Amino acid sequence: MTRLKFHLYVNSFDFVQVFLTGQVETEPDIHDRLIKVIQTGFKESDAKDQSAVNFKSVATEQAVPNKKPPKDFITTEGILKYNWPSKHFEAVPSVLVFTVAFSVDWAISEWVRKESWIQDRYNRLKSLAAARDVKIIVVVIKVGAGATDKEAMDERMNSLKRHLQLDSRTFHLVTSHDISSNTTNMKKVSKYVKEY
Repeated sequence: MTRLKFHLYVNSFDFVQVFLTGQVETEPDIHDRLIKVIQTGFKESDAKDQSAVNFKSVATEQAVPNKKPPKDFITTEGILKYNWPSKHFEAVPSVLVFTVAFSVDWAISEWVRKESWIQDRYNRLKSLAAARDVKIIVVVIKVGAGATDKEAMDERMNSLKRHLQLDSRTFHLVTSHDISSNTTNMKKVSKYVKEY
């Protein structure tokens, strides 16, 4: 009987959380737009998927709750703590989408400062997410007019990817146009969010 109650309780939380964090100063509505296009990607890819996906924009400091250290003693009261299902189905995301801005227009000194800031934020998120088994996807939003200097862009993107130790599944460069029209780049983001 306890198993049946637990199964029914867990099924009442039959959805996963995807949190979006980070900021792009020139695109204040970036998370709302990303949510819309990722949701569209989910609907197009598999209509049979029964799990609902709940998207939420959160501050970086609140993206993943701190994991409490284990207690010195073990209690035998019940199978789970009273708040375990709600915490793991509502407060802890399955996927964390970290958005950051990128521009070729930035001077070298500005880029070094921005890259350092991105690394610091990402490493903080990574240390919190590791304890919770949360997957992080970095979405770099290209801003500014600099569209011609491909060599500088590639060099900076490769440097950032290398420093963050990310691959093509967890690191995506997109433009405002990509988000507006659900291009191939955004379909890839949706695909990996769904997989994770």
